[in-house]
Amino acid sequence: YFRKFLPLMVTRGFQFASSSITLGTTAYARHSYGSGHHTKKQNFSVAVSAISVFYIIALYVILMFARRFIMPGAFFLCEVILCLLWLCAFIVLAKQHGQYSCGTKNASDYGPNPNNDLYYNEYTDSYTNNSYSKPCKSSKASIAFAALCFALFALTSVLLYQFVIKPILRDYGTWKDIFKRANQIHVPGSENGVQLHRGS
Repeated sequence: YFRKFLPLMVTRGFQFASSSITLGTTAYARHSYGSGHHTKKQNFSVAVSAISVFYIIALYVILMFARRFIMPGAFFLCEVILCLLWLCAFIVLAKQHGQYSCGTKNASDYGPNPNNDLYYNEYTDSYTNNSYSKPCKSSKASIAFAALCFALFALTSVLLYQFVIKPILRDYGTWKDIFKRANQIHVPGSENGVQLHRGS
């Protein structure tokens, strides 16, 4: 399976990079804005990013050293779950940050105000001496990378079903069999069961 594994390995690399970038941008924005500003929603996005990074690292370690113990069905479920988590993270980030502008707005632009040397921040709905330009742009970037992560995990979910799950169901067994360890799935003429590629 995955004989043409190089494109998939590149896709996994993009998944890792995008997840890491989203983790960095959301964590930076959360830290910069401080507590009290949609913290739970930001925590969700940070958690999804961290889970995704850990999953890809763990996946490569397992595929390198213990791929015969992987359950193809569980592997597929993990891909689908992460795909759905990234969809939710994208929606949360887009709803939370997408409606706000990163442009600098002086307090004086919003009518008479004794603090004309301050900025008005749409996201926090407050006057502040910090324009929050970098955190705002980081938040906007996290929306784009979350969408990319969703698309990439959707792609790998489809590929995993098409080139691993579907052939197992067609040639070697039933839905119950895909939740066996790869080396326990009966393959005629092979004592090693199903062989997953290290790059998958």
